[in-house]
Amino acid sequence: ISFSNVKKDKVTMNWTTGNGSNRIVVGRLDATSNVLPTDGTAYASSTAFGSGNATGSGNYVVYNGNGNNVTVTNLNQLTTYSFRVYEYNGSGGAINYNTNTATNNPKSVTTTLFKESEFENPIFAGATVQVTSVYPIPATTEFTVDLTIGDSRDITIKLYDMKGSVVMIPYSNFNLSKGEHSLKVTVGNEGLPSGTYNLAIEAGDEAALIPITIVK
Repeated sequence: ISFSNVKKDKVTMNWTTGNGSNRIVVGRLDATSNVLPTDGTAYASSTAFGSGNATGSGNYVVYNGNGNNVTVTNLNQLTTYSFRVYEYNGSGGAINYNTNTATNNPKSVTTTLFKESEFENPIFAGATVQVTSVYPIPATTEFTVDLTIGDSRDITIKLYDMKGSVVMIPYSNFNLSKGEHSLKVTVGNEGLPSGTYNLAIEAGDEAALIPITIVK
């Protein structure tokens, strides 16, 4: 399982399919106990978390089909969820689920603290640079900044503490070509204490200041 498009209230999942004819994806709060699906039981799914059939308390089916991705909605901000893919063969009372785990299956993800509108509209004046996502928040060892660049620009990223002091400059005049980019910022080895920081993203005369949380 891998995650992309991590937002305040939704996340996109992709996975590598196995040799089962179909598969279900079950999501739960990370703190909720895992409940396996029951052989011979067909589960109705819903991409809106909490609306599909449940394999057990708090374990909701968010996908049922033969594909390899789904976007799950109706999530809470700054909340950690665990997702697991179960391949199966058969139908109706003959359904048989593969309940073995695999690398990155199950896998957890934490939603961000940002409002959807902050990323659907350009943060930068003039829309030359658009911040589309910052995740995971809270960050522990690293976080990723997703950017869409309208034309080639030099980008500087700084991290400020709440006193206004610069504590990190992970990118300085870093040239990005037109298109979509993902920049990783490592904070695990910088000796930064847990707390709230301001992430500054600068491109020429344009700038955005985004609050983030780091948890050690």
